[in-house]
Amino acid sequence: MLPQRRVSFGAALLGGVVGGIVAALGVIGAVALLHSHVPTPAVAGGSTFVAGIVGGILYGIYGAGGRRPALWLWVSMLLLATLWSVLVARVHAPVGGLNVPYVVGIMTPLKMIGGLLGLLKLGPRAFPAPLVRILIITHYVAAVLVSIVVPAVAPAHAPRRRLHGVQV
Repeated sequence: MLPQRRVSFGAALLGGVVGGIVAALGVIGAVALLHSHVPTPAVAGGSTFVAGIVGGILYGIYGAGGRRPALWLWVSMLLLATLWSVLVARVHAPVGGLNVPYVVGIMTPLKMIGGLLGLLKLGPRAFPAPLVRILIITHYVAAVLVSIVVPAVAPAHAPRRRLHGVQV
């Protein structure tokens, strides 16, 4: 059985901020390499930065008492990227609802889920195929970069043992 590995929540959150910055730069670079004007650098960077913070929070939760928090972060981030990609590829674009500047990339799939649940309205058209490809690439670039950077900034460690009331 593997020993538990702990992560300080503060360190995990810092890892999420750093991971969000690195991932935002990576996604902006990927969009530029694809010669696309959508998503804009502000939207791509802002949404990816928030995704990094979400990754840091998840890593902190996993590291608070679980085993292998980095593995669970990878699984979570890849599942979120897949969910977001499926929504963008298969569900019509949402119309109306709350729009928060710079985090449209995170709000859009949440609004799509709301539309599927009947809470918000979905529009008559889906995203264009070239945009879907770019968005799928950005989702996975963000997931991979956050999954690499967060554990590197906030590595999990074995809890310190106590020997007769003294930390070893």
